[in-house]
Amino acid sequence: DLAADESLANLTDSGTGATRENLQTRQDDFEELSSIFEDFQKQVERLNGFDETDFTGAEDFANFDQSRQLASNVNSQMGAYIEHYQKVLELEDNYYNSLAAEDSDLDTFSKGLGEINSQFEQSQAALSDILPDLTSLAEQTNQAQ
Repeated sequence: DLAADESLANLTDSGTGATRENLQTRQDDFEELSSIFEDFQKQVERLNGFDETDFTGAEDFANFDQSRQLASNVNSQMGAYIEHYQKVLELEDNYYNSLAAEDSDLDTFSKGLGEINSQFEQSQAALSDILPDLTSLAEQTNQAQ
């Protein structure tokens, strides 16, 4: 995109380059993830409504409670990830628009890119934190079925 358009208009909101296409695809995927997460949050709320009296055996409740705690952990972790990744997408959008501004210079390019990379690394670390609990929850869910 940088080589194809000297004015860098392809990087702006109305751009049609690969960079904008990539950002739009990730924003669309993010919206889908956010929607799925909203459904997950509702299910976690529903799980939190159960207590020992809803089960016939202490062992059944203990197994359920373990899964519920895992779901609550994933809920917390995913909420933090989603909030952070939304900021990453917004930062990228603003950055690409800033590159096409008349006063944009090498400093704008390098500082913005550095900030995006830093934020992206943080979101990847948050995602890595989710994976063990999410994997365990998926395994428990599959075993229960």
